[in-house]
Amino acid sequence: MYQVELSSGESYKFQKNGNTIVNEKGEELDFIATSPSTYHVIKDGQSIQVSVDQINSEDKEVRLRVNQKMIAVKINDKMDLLLKSMGLEDALIKKMNEEKAPMPGLVLDVAVKPGEAVKKGDALLVLEAMKMENVIKASGDGVVKEVKVQAQQAVDKNEVLITFE
Repeated sequence: MYQVELSSGESYKFQKNGNTIVNEKGEELDFIATSPSTYHVIKDGQSIQVSVDQINSEDKEVRLRVNQKMIAVKINDKMDLLLKSMGLEDALIKKMNEEKAPMPGLVLDVAVKPGEAVKKGDALLVLEAMKMENVIKASGDGVVKEVKVQAQQAVDKNEVLITFE
């Protein structure tokens, strides 16, 4: 059993059987892959073209183009649904404790301050390494506890740059 949540707020449960998807109402969708990222779907005798534009495996999110209309979809599998039914849906959320330097370099700019809330993907700082500027982004949601570096400071690989509450 799977559940998909559309960006519009709609939610559907379904099961996959070979090249057929059966939703919770018993409606069937037949699909055939026409390329690695494109599918031809038949629903109620109507043809639908679906292409996969982007896949975010970590967050189980997919951006689909359905008949040329872009749709964002979050996919929950059996384990996600089981955890949710038990009230444990936050059990698999990655908690940030600290952000470390991925390589040795020079801190050019620090974009956050202690007490500031950050979301996954927010820029934390800019690290220059091998003559390239690298934006270090938050790997999850959190609140900055301490910034352990400042601009123009040299850092080593795996050195703790920022800690989170």
